Amino acid sequence: MNHRMPIVALLCFSILATWGCAKKGDGTETTMDNALYSAIRNTTPAFRPAGTAVLLGSKNQLGSVIKDDAMLSAYKTLQDFKHPEDEGKVDTTSIHKVMYEAGRYLDDAPSYCTTKADLLDSAISPFAFGADFLGHTYNCGGTVAEGSRQYGYGQSAAYQVTGNIKHALLTYKWAPDSSGTAVGAFQVSWDTGTNDLTINFAQSVKGDSSTFGLRTWISGNSTTHTFSIRTASSTNAGIVGAGVSQGTGKYFLIKSGTSYYCIPAGSDETALAAITSTTAANISANCAEFKTAVDALVPYNYMTDVPKIDLTDFDHAVAGTPVKYLMF
Repeated sequence: MNHRMPIVALLCFSILATWGCAKKGDGTETTMDNALYSAIRNTTPAFRPAGTAVLLGSKNQLGSVIKDDAMLSAYKTLQDFKHPEDEGKVDTTSIHKVMYEAGRYLDDAPSYCTTKADLLDSAISPFAFGADFLGHTYNCGGTVAEGSRQYGYGQSAAYQVTGNIKHALLTYKWAPDSSGTAVGAFQVSWDTGTNDLTINFAQSVKGDSSTFGLRTWISGNSTTHTFSIRTASSTNAGIVGAGVSQGTGKYFLIKSGTSYYCIPAGSDETALAAITSTTAANISANCAEFKTAVDALVPYNYMTDVPKIDLTDFDHAVAGTPVKYLMF
């Protein structure tokens, strides 16, 4: 299935503000002041495309140099996103695009949050994250409502800060026009003192040219660049992985089914295209230390764990059009 997504590629121009400059761990400058985005980009790999070709939205499925399905899935999920140069080119099949938006929502949450009694994540979420729920409660919540319009934007946030620790559950709809609708939810646990973070993410897209669901879980640290990931879409069986995403001589290990891929930190699309799978018995010594952690990660079942493309897996809150994704 083609994962091009015009709805999401275009959705942000009307709501983006002007941001300052932040830097990735490798010194690359990006144009935003978005701390969560920077943290996740320094935790997981962020794959740049081969050469100067256009990026995921118009290139990846039709012209990527990556032919291996597992490496293509890893590339799509962890393709880098920089604003503004990648706007309209990288869509929300990329977790870095998602986290750019998520970081802004997290920054915005205190401005429209009002005091609430303890709100348990599993009781208010429009998406059932199941065993991935972090068991958090929140003491503040709010909604930026969409009104009764079928198209447009809306978002909800449940939020709590205790010292350096930020907990949030956020939901959204992006539907700029009749071409389609994206509905999603993400849960964040972030310690800005230790730089540990965990993220749950689920999204469905129902559009004229493409429809698909996505599910991703990430845990790691933006200082040490260590990470673990589980991810799947409605069109692939998913991958798991763990390791170190940045640094000379560092590596991470990706697993798909019974196949393993040892990947050097800092790899781009061209490097991924050259990587071949191995069996468990033949994992490179560079990645052998990660095998136990990777084998312990339970892959998502793309048939049962990934949200359905008809959006109904998000229809468990109190308000919203066309589904009830707004928590307040």
